[in-house]
Amino acid sequence: MCLVPGAVSDVRVIAVTSTSVSVSWSPLSCDRHNGPALGYAYRLTRTHTLDDETTGGNVGTSDDIVVTSRDVGTSDDELGTSHDAVTNETEVQLSGLHPFSGYTFTMSFRNSDFDGPTTTINFTTHEDGWFHSRVSY
Repeated sequence: MCLVPGAVSDVRVIAVTSTSVSVSWSPLSCDRHNGPALGYAYRLTRTHTLDDETTGGNVGTSDDIVVTSRDVGTSDDELGTSHDAVTNETEVQLSGLHPFSGYTFTMSFRNSDFDGPTTTINFTTHEDGWFHSRVSY
């Protein structure tokens, strides 16, 4: 039987445009896997659209979020509202997002029995035509 794995650290947005985001994190050390590793489980959820005051919490169901990392497995829960996946990478690039919208990215490390504690970050996509990158030196 496995123990609950440790928390993923240093989860951050490294680039965001009006329709895409790149998120990275520090790898979880092997001694904190606490069992056979399955990877990093994450969920991207669109929380609101800033340019439409009439959404009232309804974020739509017509997106096609594209993942450009190597995924171990994916499943969609109400396509367009959220996207779930598991990856062995320490960075994902997601496209097909709505311009000028708020998103929540939640992630945890998954072993064969448990998901570890979740780490959550929030970000907003830019209006059409804008690009911003955060670069660490």
